[in-house]
Amino acid sequence: MIIKAVLLDLDGLLVDSEPLHLEAWKKVAEKEGWDVTEEELKIYIGKSNRTVAEDIKANTNISKNVEQLIEEKEKIYLSLLKRLKLMPAVKEFLQKLRRNHLRLAAVSSTSKTEAYQSLQITGIFSQFDVIVTGSDVKNVKPAPDLYLLAAKKLNVATGECIALEDSETGLASAKSAGIFCIAVPSQYAQNQNFSKADLKIESIETLLGEKYFNLKTKNPMIGKLLG
Repeated sequence: MIIKAVLLDLDGLLVDSEPLHLEAWKKVAEKEGWDVTEEELKIYIGKSNRTVAEDIKANTNISKNVEQLIEEKEKIYLSLLKRLKLMPAVKEFLQKLRRNHLRLAAVSSTSKTEAYQSLQITGIFSQFDVIVTGSDVKNVKPAPDLYLLAAKKLNVATGECIALEDSETGLASAKSAGIFCIAVPSQYAQNQNFSKADLKIESIETLLGEKYFNLKTKNPMIGKLLG
């Protein structure tokens, strides 16, 4: 099997955005009079804005509709982006993938606006051949739609791809699309179920340097990933 493309989740894998998403939803809750903590909001890690807004609407007395809640959260999130940082070793990892002539796609359930600005402000937007977001499909993760669309746009078969995901929801999406998936749980997703992952690693740094060579000898797909 020849690996031609690497498909990467955005939030929690490429960028350390989960704290900002949680803070944005917490501010929405406070503004709407909903008493909830950031800890309680962690159940939504890996979920789309729409999923969160629909659940909030269904389980609270908040008067605003789903679209209004999404708009309010997105506005707050974008105002926090000046604090956004890359996850450790991301830039080096992407550069290595490019040197190995692999095509890259960012695959995110978040909106196009949030995804594009997150990639631009952290300086990695230009690294990607394709960017697919929740704005591009009817069904976001855990449905396979985003990964299937990314493979289609890259003109590769799903069997020629490797995905990296930090959440159980994203893992389910990649696997349902028939893609070999490496789980890289963020600190906010440590308690999620990654039993269906083809491989689970601690961080992207594991795929670089001496740790990578040790891993390569144990899993041939890693060799196909980085050569």
